[in-house]
Amino acid sequence: MNIKLCLFLSLVSAGESAFGSEVKPMESNAFISDLRLVAQDWNDLTQSTRNKYFILFQKENLEYENLRLDLEKIWNDRIFSEKKTYVHYSKDKHSRVIIDYEQGEVTAESLDSQPQKAITEIIMDVIGTKQNATEVAPILYKEDLSKTTKSITEGEIKKRTAQLKVVTSKVKKYQVVIKMSPDWRRRREELYVPIVTKWATEYNIEPSFVMAVIRAESAFNPNAISPVGAVGLMQIMPQYAGREVATRLGQSDLCSSSLLYDPNVNIRYGVYYLKILRD
Repeated sequence: MNIKLCLFLSLVSAGESAFGSEVKPMESNAFISDLRLVAQDWNDLTQSTRNKYFILFQKENLEYENLRLDLEKIWNDRIFSEKKTYVHYSKDKHSRVIIDYEQGEVTAESLDSQPQKAITEIIMDVIGTKQNATEVAPILYKEDLSKTTKSITEGEIKKRTAQLKVVTSKVKKYQVVIKMSPDWRRRREELYVPIVTKWATEYNIEPSFVMAVIRAESAFNPNAISPVGAVGLMQIMPQYAGREVATRLGQSDLCSSSLLYDPNVNIRYGVYYLKILRD
């Protein structure tokens, strides 16, 4: 199929004049027959890809729906990760941390009967922890919550979480808001400079422009996800830009959300897509 498709594309781009006046009726009919085969192969591939995406997103939607129902029962609301915020729940879903990468603050909440202990534990849970093995940076650095340049300790976190306030909007919950250190954003941005430089150089895109796109799209939140399903640092839609880039790079025609949470993949695909738009 790939050979026929390449033949088809090269002939079409060359135009009818490429065949000259020597094309015989039989040869012309054979060519049309080949075009029909290529079209059928292409339709089969497209349908196959659509089916794969349908199955993939059906699974993801089911997981999302189950989580949404659980959260509504427990919290009487549903707060999920978004483009510039990351939300982490405890295993029992009775405590959560909301990291706002745009405003540079961490909000920790708990419904637990021992809220300070639960909130301290869930904050410690995300400090130094990577959401997956491919991430460049942890969800939070120990320095991100420190008032100095030193790493924050568990004892200091306990002191900060002692300033709990009670919020009774829909359910009674305990909450503390902690401002992130002044240099947290610089520290995080610097981590992605080598990856951005690598792919921006490869595809001839200005690195500073790529950094600006990431800043605007996700505020350097590698776990970013938009309400419409755009994923990662450069907010790539798996079934559109993701699939387009994967196909052009000769990779799988199935570009999953989990793949795009990998900063190296996300930045590469994002920069390549900028190249497509430019060219």
